[in-house]
Amino acid sequence: MNRWLQFSALALVLGFGAIGCQKTAEGVSQDAQTAGAKIEQTAEKTGEAISKGAENAGAALGMTPKVKNAITADSALNDVNNRIDVDSTDDVVHLKGHVTSNELKRKAGEIAAKTIKDSNAKQTVSNELVVQSH
Repeated sequence: MNRWLQFSALALVLGFGAIGCQKTAEGVSQDAQTAGAKIEQTAEKTGEAISKGAENAGAALGMTPKVKNAITADSALNDVNNRIDVDSTDDVVHLKGHVTSNELKRKAGEIAAKTIKDSNAKQTVSNELVVQSH
């Protein structure tokens, strides 16, 4: 009788163990599916952010030389006493450096704004030029 009781107890433990393993396997499978879906969503959002960043960078890189060329094409601004740097970040074209008068600072800003508008771009101008008389 004692052997039968031991055998029954062993069968009962193994039976519960098998059920527990099956439930654990199902839980692991569900957790893996949930994690996979979250990873896929995160990857999609990351891809969208990278695409948007590349688009912004491309637009900024394309606008910088256009604005710089337009400013240097103006003989009053293209003077050795003026130093105008053009830099684009995000949706802003920054004019930095110095010019010899308020009139030239205004003119540089207007040329930059017109160049952006003529290009059908959405950037704005940040005129950070400093007036320095020589």
